[in-house]
Amino acid sequence: LTALLAVLILLAGCGSQPPAGPSVPESSVSSPQISETETAPLQTEEEGPVFEGLVGQTWYVLDLPFADEIGGIRDLAYAAGRLWIVGSDMGGAEGNFHTPALLSSPDGQDWEQVDLASLGFPHDLSGRARLLGMEDEIIVLFENPNGPDTLGDVPQRRPWVLRGDGESWQVTGEEDFGPWQVESRGSGKYLNYWDLEAFAPFGEELILMPGIGWFAPYDTAGRSLGLGYIAEDGSAGLFADYDAMPSPYSVETARKMLVYQDELLAFASSYKSRVEGGHEYFNIWRSRDGRNWTNETPAIEGLLDYTHVNDVVLGPQGLVVTGWQAEADGEFSGTRLPLALFSSDGQNWTLQALGEEPERNFRAAVAGSVYYAYGEDNRLWSSGDGEAWEEITAQSYSIVNKDREWVVHPSPHYEFVKMIGFPRGLLAIGGFSTQAGDKLLLSGDLPFDYLDQK
Repeated sequence: LTALLAVLILLAGCGSQPPAGPSVPESSVSSPQISETETAPLQTEEEGPVFEGLVGQTWYVLDLPFADEIGGIRDLAYAAGRLWIVGSDMGGAEGNFHTPALLSSPDGQDWEQVDLASLGFPHDLSGRARLLGMEDEIIVLFENPNGPDTLGDVPQRRPWVLRGDGESWQVTGEEDFGPWQVESRGSGKYLNYWDLEAFAPFGEELILMPGIGWFAPYDTAGRSLGLGYIAEDGSAGLFADYDAMPSPYSVETARKMLVYQDELLAFASSYKSRVEGGHEYFNIWRSRDGRNWTNETPAIEGLLDYTHVNDVVLGPQGLVVTGWQAEADGEFSGTRLPLALFSSDGQNWTLQALGEEPERNFRAAVAGSVYYAYGEDNRLWSSGDGEAWEEITAQSYSIVNKDREWVVHPSPHYEFVKMIGFPRGLLAIGGFSTQAGDKLLLSGDLPFDYLDQK
């Protein structure tokens, strides 16, 4: 990655308005067609652009005009030397699903859409498409849980997974997984596949932890966790066995999976039964082979009645978990406030409450040695050690005016949809909602020159 970094100079401090930046050349976007969007980079005799300001405080904003065509941009990753984004399934009426679009770019300017149909993907996959960026490949998981054929005692849908570097691809589809291998929880109860947020490479396999449910006809209570794998030779399987994932919880959701100290960890938010209080708990699943798992609930001083996990990142100091916590308000949670949990060993955890503003989508990124936590209304925090946090305020956002020059936006409002970190910079998808965006937000030194391009 460092070999790709542009030669930029990072200066400490930031004024109320950032520098206008280098002028932007005339460029032509060829057509609304996603695969044909182009802009021309500026050729200058300067040694390189200068980024002035604090990373995370000074931002430059690029429009992604094709975003509406793909239902808004919902995820972002960097892999194999390229940026990757995915759109929405655009699900509406029953059966009206469209497989989320996948696009990539070497520089954030020129985008090319991957022809999923030519790779054998159907046109009507449902649910989220989730990205996992690795050094040499991008992993794209299409959840595909919904449709008119998934109600009642019928075979459930399975995910699709795409892995590759943009030139060569490996596709794992529903037929490759085969039917769900089901161990029924009880007579007359059916399997339901809800979603799939937690997955990670481990050894020679990709390990999956889908959300599943067991219910009687017209009764959707109960939610558990299943397992899945994709082997190096392409073989794959999905398992729904309630007894294989024992825990004290009645409703479970695995939010993130990663490898830490040669162990596979899945981070979950789970509810106990109403008889036991019905509160939500942060808990961790552990495995050393991807098949056999144990569940634990860390004892963390200061946690409130409800603890919800949104995201987990691994940085140089250890693990940071972000989410929210709340006190009980009758049978439900009260005001949801942002939190960060830190562990230097994966065993012992400390808690830091971050602000008093309500928060539902608090997530995290790592840029070099610095942790960042971001949420609604542009709220952004930073920490050098995962424990002491400082809010980044007075953020400024520069856009390109009609004269094609960078100018500070007088009244910006960009919600962070997804943020990723580089050794000395941040890159995010932004928009008017935390669920889908139409802007590319850039701050600091990145693997491509964006100040002299539009």
